[in-house]
Amino acid sequence: MAGNALTVWRPARNSIHCSDALRFLWQLPSESVDLIVTDPPYGIGDVVSAWRSPHKRFADVANNDKVHTAWLNDAYRVLVPGGAGYIFASWRNFHEWIKALQGVGFRVRDCIVWDKLVHGLSGLTTHYAPQHEFILYVVKDYHYINWPRPKNIIRVMRVEPTKLVHPYEKPISLLQELIRVSSQRGDLVFDPFVGSGSTAVAALGMGRDYIGCDLSQEYVDLANRRLQTSDPMRDTVLPGGSKQLSLFAGEVA
Repeated sequence: MAGNALTVWRPARNSIHCSDALRFLWQLPSESVDLIVTDPPYGIGDVVSAWRSPHKRFADVANNDKVHTAWLNDAYRVLVPGGAGYIFASWRNFHEWIKALQGVGFRVRDCIVWDKLVHGLSGLTTHYAPQHEFILYVVKDYHYINWPRPKNIIRVMRVEPTKLVHPYEKPISLLQELIRVSSQRGDLVFDPFVGSGSTAVAALGMGRDYIGCDLSQEYVDLANRRLQTSDPMRDTVLPGGSKQLSLFAGEVA
């Protein structure tokens, strides 16, 4: 390569990486992502497992003790004009998320209520039993949704506690409805907190491409295994030394 120019590594489409979200976002080109769907650390403290037996509970989720918003600025940068984002949030810090999203340029268009159909166990007799979660719908500039026009209450059964592979795992059908509404076939769906890979699995099933990252190598490995079984015609775990097309023509991951 001539002069002092450096080769910039770009993560490939249809790949998941073990990385901090902010560091990973720095490596994504501007306006390269069509849709963001993510369930970031809520900032509500340690996870309360859905399991009743203490020996079967999930370990505490890292960095869930406060609202982390530093990644939003680059999330806005990598989203295409006219793109959208869906961000799960808790009512406890709802306004903090809205302020941070608007602060980097996002337009907060709506709050979607996910009705889980059955309530969870709050563990406190002073609280109502929780049966819903909020999803903030944000856009960059103007975004046109796909028809049929969606309602802002989505009723989808939660993942059964005995089938959970991640403490905050979301149903594939819920994620696919968000992807259906705000993307087209072949679009790139990004999840910077991909966990066990549910967003990627949902995107693949809808004919979209995916890309994501997570701090946990264990969950990244699990996500890649799930993606392999979701579509046996596509191998998402690359053999050593192989090359895969990246976000830009002419580059390799």
